[in-house]
Amino acid sequence: MNEKKQSEIVQLLKANTKAPGWIESAREKHKELKALVYGDEFRDLILQIEHIESEKLAEPRKKYSRPINDLNEKLLSPTHNVYSATGTEKDFDLQGSALTEFITKISNVRAGKSLQQWLSTFWIRDLQVVDPNGLIFFEAKDGKAYPTYKSIDTIRNYSASGIKTKWVIFEPVKKIDENKQTINVVRYVDSDVDALFKQEGQEFFLIESETFDNPFKTCPALVNSDLMRLGSDERLSPLVNVIEAEKEYMTDRSIATIYKRQNGFPIPFRPQIICPTCHGEKKQGDKVCQSCNGTGFLQTKDIAHEIILPIDLDSDAPAKLPSNFAGFIKPDLDFLTFHAEDKKEAESDMFEVLWGTKDSEIKDQTATAAMLNLQPMTSKLNKWSSSAEQIEEESTEILANYYIRTKKPDVKIAKIRYGRNYIIFSPSFLLESYHNSKEKSDPDTIKDVKLIEYLNSKYQNDPKGLSIALKKKELEMYVHYSVEQVADIFGNVEAQKKMLFIDWWESLSYQEKEKDIKALETLRDTFINQKLIQNGNNSSE
Repeated sequence: MNEKKQSEIVQLLKANTKAPGWIESAREKHKELKALVYGDEFRDLILQIEHIESEKLAEPRKKYSRPINDLNEKLLSPTHNVYSATGTEKDFDLQGSALTEFITKISNVRAGKSLQQWLSTFWIRDLQVVDPNGLIFFEAKDGKAYPTYKSIDTIRNYSASGIKTKWVIFEPVKKIDENKQTINVVRYVDSDVDALFKQEGQEFFLIESETFDNPFKTCPALVNSDLMRLGSDERLSPLVNVIEAEKEYMTDRSIATIYKRQNGFPIPFRPQIICPTCHGEKKQGDKVCQSCNGTGFLQTKDIAHEIILPIDLDSDAPAKLPSNFAGFIKPDLDFLTFHAEDKKEAESDMFEVLWGTKDSEIKDQTATAAMLNLQPMTSKLNKWSSSAEQIEEESTEILANYYIRTKKPDVKIAKIRYGRNYIIFSPSFLLESYHNSKEKSDPDTIKDVKLIEYLNSKYQNDPKGLSIALKKKELEMYVHYSVEQVADIFGNVEAQKKMLFIDWWESLSYQEKEKDIKALETLRDTFINQKLIQNGNNSSE
C-alpha cells in the first residue's frame, strides 16, 4: 500500500473513532427486532404500564410472559413465495467451460448451499428483517469465496450507495501481537485493500503482515435492506410499519398471561365444620383439642366426617336445606374471551399492513374472489422479489470478480430475474380449481396453466418431484381427458394408448423417470406400440 493511500485511510479511521448516531440507532432497532422476531431478551420490551400498575405487579407479568416469534412466523410466511415462484430466469455473459465452472462455484458457496439457497435461508427472513443495516460480507480463503453475515453491532461505519458499499470500518477487536501484548485491531476494507490497523488512542498504525490487496476488486459488502426513509442513512426493516403494533401485542399478551395465572384457578368453598370432638370449644378438658389443633373447626377433610344439620321438622318454620353444601367459584373469563378476539383482530390487521390483504381472505373462497384479494399481496411480493433479485445479482457480481480474473469490476456478467408466478394457494384449492375448469370445458391452454399451478404448489419443496410431475404431464396423451372421453372423441385405439401410458409410467423406476423427456418419449412410444401390436391393433390407425 502506498503512503498516500495509507494516509487517506488513517484520516478516515480518525474521523470514525466512534460509531455515528445512525449506527447507534440501528443497533437499538436491531436489538428490538431480535426481541420481536427471535424472542431474544424480549422481556426488555415489556415495560411497566405507568399510572396503572406498580413495579411489584409489573415484575411477575414480565416473568410469566412469552415471546411473539410465533406471530412473526405467521406474518412472514408468505415470503417463501419469492423463491418458489415459477418463471425465474438467470443469464450469465459467459461461454463454454468458463460458464460451467462459474455455475459450479455459485452452486456451492457455503455449507453445501447454492448462492440462492443461502440467501433464501438467511437473508429474506432473517438478515433483511432483523438486521437491515447489517452486511452480507464476502470473505475468501484457500481459493474459495463465501458469504458471511456482519452484524451492525460489529460495524463502526460504512459508506453505501444503494445496497453496494464503498468502504467498511469494523469495530476494534482485541488480539495478541508478536510480543504477547493485547492490542486493539481495526479492520478496514474498500475496493483496493483489506487492511488491519493497530489502534492506540487516536492513532492508527498499519499492520503490513495482515494487509492485502482486495481479491474481489470491489468492496465485498452488501447492505441487508434497500428500504430507506428520505433524509436518513438508516435502513429499515420490512416490519417497520408493524413494529409498534407488535410491541403492543406483546404487552397485551403478557397481561392476558398473568391474568390467567392470577385468576385461572377456581376457588373452592364448603361449610366450615365444627369439630365433633371439642364441639367448637377448642379444648378437651384443660388441654388443646388434638382433633382441630385448638381452632374449633375441622382442619382436614375426611370421608368419615359428616355434616349434620339439625332440622326441627315439627317447627312452625322448619329450616330449609341449602342448595349447595360445597362447590367452586368460577373466575370471570370474559376478559380472556375479549383478549382472544382482540389478539386475532390485531394479527389480521398486522398481516394486512404487511401484505395488503387479510389472511382470512385468501382461504376458502371462490377462485375469482381469492384472485381479487391476492392482487395487493402480489404487489407486495413483487417488491420483495425485486430486492431478492438485486441482492443475488450483486452477490453474483462480487463472486464473479473473484473467480473470473479477466472480469472488470464495472462490467456486469449476470442478469437475474425472479419469477412472479407465486404459489400462494394450497394444492387442494388449486386442484379443485383445475377440476372446475375441466367440468366447464375451458380451453386446454387454461387447463394447462391450472394444472401446472397445482403441480408447482404440490411439489414446491420437492424440486425433483416437480420435474418428474411436469415431465409426466407433457408425456401423457390427452392429459385433461378421461379414458371414456378419449374413446368417445378420438376412438378406441387412442383410448388404449392413454390406458397403456398409465401402465408404462407405473412400470418405470424413479431413476428412469429422471431421464430427459426425449429419452422418455422413445421409451413410451416403444412400450405402447408393442402392446398395441400384441393386442392386435396397429398404432398407425
